[in-house]
Amino acid sequence: MAGRRCVRIRYVGRPELRTIFAQGYHLAVNLSASTAGGPSPTARAVRALTLGLTLAFLLGAGAAGAAWRAAERQRATLEEAVRSQIGLLAEAVANSVQAEMWLAIRTLLRVTEGAAAEGPLPAPAELAARARRAAVGPGMVELAPTRFFLVSLDHRQWTVSGPPLDSTALALRAVALGRRFGEHGVLPADRFAYVVVGTGDSADFLVVAPISGGRRLAGFEVPLPRLRQAVFDEVLQSHRRTVPSGAQTDSLPLALRITSPEGAVLYQTSPPPQGPFIAEAQMSGSLWSKVETSLNPDDLALLVRGGLPGRLGAWLLAGLLVYALLLASIGLATWRALTLARLRTDFASTVSHELRTPLTQILLYAETLSRGQPLTLDQRGGALEAIVREARRLVQMVENVLTVSLAGRPTPRLVYQPEQIETLVDEVLAGFGPVFRQRRVHPVVSVAGPGTAWCDGNAVRQILRNLVDNALRYGPERSPLSILARQEEGRLQLVVEDAGPGVPAAERARIWEPFVRLEGTPGRGTGIGLAVVRQLAELHGGNARVEEGGRGGSRFVVDLALQTGGREL
Repeated sequence: MAGRRCVRIRYVGRPELRTIFAQGYHLAVNLSASTAGGPSPTARAVRALTLGLTLAFLLGAGAAGAAWRAAERQRATLEEAVRSQIGLLAEAVANSVQAEMWLAIRTLLRVTEGAAAEGPLPAPAELAARARRAAVGPGMVELAPTRFFLVSLDHRQWTVSGPPLDSTALALRAVALGRRFGEHGVLPADRFAYVVVGTGDSADFLVVAPISGGRRLAGFEVPLPRLRQAVFDEVLQSHRRTVPSGAQTDSLPLALRITSPEGAVLYQTSPPPQGPFIAEAQMSGSLWSKVETSLNPDDLALLVRGGLPGRLGAWLLAGLLVYALLLASIGLATWRALTLARLRTDFASTVSHELRTPLTQILLYAETLSRGQPLTLDQRGGALEAIVREARRLVQMVENVLTVSLAGRPTPRLVYQPEQIETLVDEVLAGFGPVFRQRRVHPVVSVAGPGTAWCDGNAVRQILRNLVDNALRYGPERSPLSILARQEEGRLQLVVEDAGPGVPAAERARIWEPFVRLEGTPGRGTGIGLAVVRQLAELHGGNARVEEGGRGGSRFVVDLALQTGGREL
């Protein structure tokens, strides 16, 4: 037979049956040629999956990084554009204020100088009227000074037109002018200077210009609140109405502050200029001052449609984290699917082997008996015993497969009825009699508590059969085997303890899963026996666990909830 080999099987069991196998039965056994070296398909699939998920994550991280860099560049460009726009507004405000004030101040100073050449200074109202008549156009700001004066630097005399000043007030003004250009300093003929005297709303804006070779000064003063109202408010309102095309409003909420060279605040809005979008400009010449203008970040939508883009770092990081979790979930689901597929493939292969072995034994003994060959009573009895044993083994495997196949489907119904626990245990052990004799195992059985229990007898038998079969499969020959059935407080506890290799603590949760067989364990099995035990225990409202046995093996403990009366669930 191509691709197949005949293997002679030699029976090493009971002596009276050796003659049956001595007749030369040959069994055709498939010998797989897939044991060549190299990684398994599952390992290759896992490696490919890991590589694919890694590449997907790297691509996602790269895309997130590129998006973050592009957003930051766009934001930086827009911020720079906004700062440039606010800087232009600051320069425009500075130029407008300087133009308005210079024209009014020069007109008032010329009128004051002319009046000083004629004689005593007239009243402030008369001088203001002369200034209005001398104005070059209707755009001159009406400052309405409260007083005019002449100052002799050589004689330290003040000639005042308007409300008189006491010595303290005059000293304050002299000190302010001295700080501005020095006690003996002389201004150029074409220049003037200003100082702020006092603080708060009581401060005055004082302006002086040189006459008569620079040793005499002509000037006037205006209350600072009046200057703010007449000049700065008007200029600021005009520039607030000057907005870029495309803005959704005709007014920008600009913040403005103007300070003198000495740091005195000439004008300041509430709130003052602050924040990242602030710009500075200067008024030059005699009116040198610093002008600061800013726009609140909340109002940037007036300059940039939709406002500045938000910071994407946190959002991109959160998105990347979600993406990584999604990839991990996909990888985990795929890995579980691959693992389940491998377990099912191994299960199918194992079940095929497990079914083939008892079927071969049954067929062998049945053919021997059917040939009518002369056999002794012991030989005939041994053959029949082997057929019954292997048939029971097939029934047990089929029951386990059917039980596992119900997982995830509607819960099967359990029929509760009174069962004699000792009789139930004896029936299960009687089915393993030939195996006990073959492996020279003498089980120790203990039954404690009431003799009758309301339970599903078929389920309890299946639990015991699987636990005993597991102990025989992994335990050595002549090893002790203890079976305990104990009923107390409405629960039935089944304990099977062997002297096998035991179950490592790290694996004690996995052995209850379907199709799982621990690596390095001797013998073969379908990997569903213990899964059936747990499933039936949970159907009974109980649980199953494994502990370390007293002889170094394993102690399997199953707790079942009993019913108080016979009823079907």
